[in-house]
Amino acid sequence: MPPRKDTPGRTGRQSPSVGRTTSRSRSGSLRTSLLLLALVPSLALAVVWAVASSQLLSEGLDIRSQYTLGRLVSRQSNDLLYDMQLERRYSVTWLTHPNSSSSHAQLSAERNNTDGVLRITTGYNLNSYTDRIHTALQPYFEAFQRIQLPNLRARVDQRDISPEEAANDYSAVLQAMMTAIRNVWQVQEGQLVTAAEPTSMMMFLSEDIALEDTIITQAMSNGRLTAEQRAQFVLQVGAQRSLLIDMVRRQGPDDRAVIGKIVTSADWQTMASVENEIINDASPGAHASMALPSSTKQWRPALDWVETQLIHQIQVDTANLVSLQGSTANSLLLDQGAASLAGLLALITSAVLSWRVTSSLLRRLSGLREATLELAEVRLPEVVARLNRGEQVDIRTVAPELDYGTDELGQVAKAFNAAQRTGIGSAVALADSRRGFQKVILGAARHTQNLVNRQLSLLDDLERKHQEPEVLEGLYQLDSQTTRMRRYEENLVIIAGGRPRRRWNEPVALADILRSATGEVADYQRITVRLDEGPGIVGHAVSDVVHLLAELMENATAYSPTSCPVWVRADSVGKGIAVEIEDRGIGMSSEEYAAVNQRLVEPPEFDVLALSEDPRLGTFVVALLAAHHGISVTLRPSAFGGTSAIVLIPEELIVRDVSAEDLGSESLMPDASMPKPLPKKLSSTPVPAAITSAAPTPRVAPLIAPVAALPRAVDTSAAVPGGEGPQASPPPLPQRVPQTNLVQELRHEPAAEPVPEEEEPRSSARPTASAIAAFQRGTRHARHARPNETPRSTAPTADASKKDFPR
Repeated sequence: MPPRKDTPGRTGRQSPSVGRTTSRSRSGSLRTSLLLLALVPSLALAVVWAVASSQLLSEGLDIRSQYTLGRLVSRQSNDLLYDMQLERRYSVTWLTHPNSSSSHAQLSAERNNTDGVLRITTGYNLNSYTDRIHTALQPYFEAFQRIQLPNLRARVDQRDISPEEAANDYSAVLQAMMTAIRNVWQVQEGQLVTAAEPTSMMMFLSEDIALEDTIITQAMSNGRLTAEQRAQFVLQVGAQRSLLIDMVRRQGPDDRAVIGKIVTSADWQTMASVENEIINDASPGAHASMALPSSTKQWRPALDWVETQLIHQIQVDTANLVSLQGSTANSLLLDQGAASLAGLLALITSAVLSWRVTSSLLRRLSGLREATLELAEVRLPEVVARLNRGEQVDIRTVAPELDYGTDELGQVAKAFNAAQRTGIGSAVALADSRRGFQKVILGAARHTQNLVNRQLSLLDDLERKHQEPEVLEGLYQLDSQTTRMRRYEENLVIIAGGRPRRRWNEPVALADILRSATGEVADYQRITVRLDEGPGIVGHAVSDVVHLLAELMENATAYSPTSCPVWVRADSVGKGIAVEIEDRGIGMSSEEYAAVNQRLVEPPEFDVLALSEDPRLGTFVVALLAAHHGISVTLRPSAFGGTSAIVLIPEELIVRDVSAEDLGSESLMPDASMPKPLPKKLSSTPVPAAITSAAPTPRVAPLIAPVAALPRAVDTSAAVPGGEGPQASPPPLPQRVPQTNLVQELRHEPAAEPVPEEEEPRSSARPTASAIAAFQRGTRHARHARPNETPRSTAPTADASKKDFPR
């Protein structure tokens, strides 16, 4: 069942992929896409490498910066911590024992120690260290600025502050200092964090014990602990013992052994027993004070020894930690440098590989593109040129296949090979078809030419047999039509790639060529030729030059009013001879002039379709003839509003060193197969009007005087001077000597004419016919229309409407 009209059949379906890519908008070229494909991953990898290397390098530099800082100020920081604790104790002692002069002396001495260490620790320029260290030390400096140590000391000296308030201010500075040190030690390296944590815990342990001492120092003034002091003391002891347990759990074996010696020492046990007595004393109530135990006298010596041991161990652990930071920083920087270098090498390798792959693809694509351009711009034109020359073309030789492998690009190359074979095969088939068509046209044109030549022979025979004026006039018109028909058939021969059969072996005068070309134009009466004594044209170019000029002259008469003349001028120029054909028509636009001149300079290839759309065969024929002989043809506007055609005949086609007598003499002796020669030159003798009316001759100035056509009924005044004839009615035609103005080679013996008797009433027709026949035979060589004879003049006919150049 056939498909419905509104539903496409299977044969009309398209593959889904057909036309899909053409509808997509493409941004950028394939080269840009490949470069982006190579650059984007490389840039992304470069960013990842830069970020990772920056982080690793930042961590390593941070540890090295911490190592440098610790190497400079770690010992002084620990000393400052211990001195600040002592200054706090002595300040509380001074405030709780106002009558003790020794306590103030101890306070002053300790202040000097603190100031010395403080100047060292605050005198370092910290601008060269990392931002993290600046951030970690910021609370420490802010605490010093907040308490304003000089003002605090002045208030202590003046006893303008309570012991509890003074102890709290010093404790705030100590807490900020220990927090800053612990924050400085907090790095991303796990080994350093593990080693730094017990050391910082030991500092806080020392501070908790020092705070216990501060509370007991406050109670020593009256020997009793208030309930608040006792509660605070209990909290400090609990914090200290909890921190000790946590510290021992975090320490390594060596540090655990050291702290074990301190904890198991007699002084530590004495300090612990005092703590236990205060904690376990159940005598006071919740709001009552309690007396210090008697063992408190042993508190201070035991505490001093424990504090000394703890500070010493803090110094040792800090030194070990700083050393570990240095080695860790070096190792980390080396590892990070190696990792960064490896990442850089990977980045470079990836970029190089991506670039090489992309470059390889681009080279292959460029090669495929060059092969495509070579096919379109070099090989196909060469194949077409060879085919136009009639050569045989082997497709496999002129179109070798491209080998780009079996990948996707190779598949594109295979598709290109198929397209290449199809394109060249189509060109070969088209050329074969065109050659066949040209052969058909050429054969038909040759056959028609033979018929035309036979018709011209028959016309010649009839012109010799019939000498009545009325019959001769009709024969001449038929002869003119046949002559033009021959030229049109020669147009087909030229278009089909053949050459006309009319040939001359020797040079022919330019005047004869202009006369022959004028004789092939219908409206020859309107053409005026102006030519000085000119040179000759080489024999092999005579036929084509006559044909070319005849086409241009006929075009000039066809596209100009019938009342306007057409001027033909020939002059010698620097590069040869210029023949100008000027009409007074309507002309063309500048675009049309440019288009026609372009076609005349570059003859188009034979194309039936193009010719059918714009069938200007004359333009094509003129262009082919001009290109064959190197003749330049240019159209331009005329001063009269029409068109001026300039034909520049090159010097190679001109014969200047041959005398006028030689032109058309021996050189015009043809072979049996060649056309009869043109006359050597035009005669300046006036031709009788009756003869010119029957066998017209183009007007040439100044070589030939213009001859006016006379009416059929000829007046006696039109006779040639010296001629005599009877005065009877109708008057006789002028008498002339046959073949007087023909060159010697063209003369022949005319047939014998019967002598008219005077008494015969119709005797005037026979001399007229004889004169016409004689003149026709004498000028036949200038307007002969068949092979072996010269072109003959033609009368106006209806075929003049066939135009080639728009005017």
